[in-house]
Amino acid sequence: LKSLILFTHKFKVFLAPQLGALLGELLLPLLTGPHVSITHKDDILSMLTRMMSTHQAAVNVYYNYDNHAKGTRLFQQIIEGVSKLAEGDGDSQKQSAEAQRLQIRALMFLVKVVEVLSERCDDFKHQINQDQVI
Repeated sequence: LKSLILFTHKFKVFLAPQLGALLGELLLPLLTGPHVSITHKDDILSMLTRMMSTHQAAVNVYYNYDNHAKGTRLFQQIIEGVSKLAEGDGDSQKQSAEAQRLQIRALMFLVKVVEVLSERCDDFKHQINQDQVI
């Protein structure tokens, strides 16, 4: 799994359509699968965190996979999958410490995505203000 994740990170520019299918069909279902270890889920979440670390990267995922009628809706699938992970199993008393840490990391991922997209909106606002001054 770690080799696959490294591969996706290194070649994302060259293999965008194939990586979208790989993420959507293989890795994202593992993220929410009931029989997948917490370690593997954590590895996938780490990869997604790196993948969406900047506003440009998050916008690129949306633009390349969700922005047209035949899109794979990868951005949407990522957000929904991580949201399910962040919800946990509903009973925090029965969750292991490892599962609770994963749930917190999932919440932190969602917050980070909102932050980077907010940065993008701030850039647009700044651009618009500059254009109005001229």
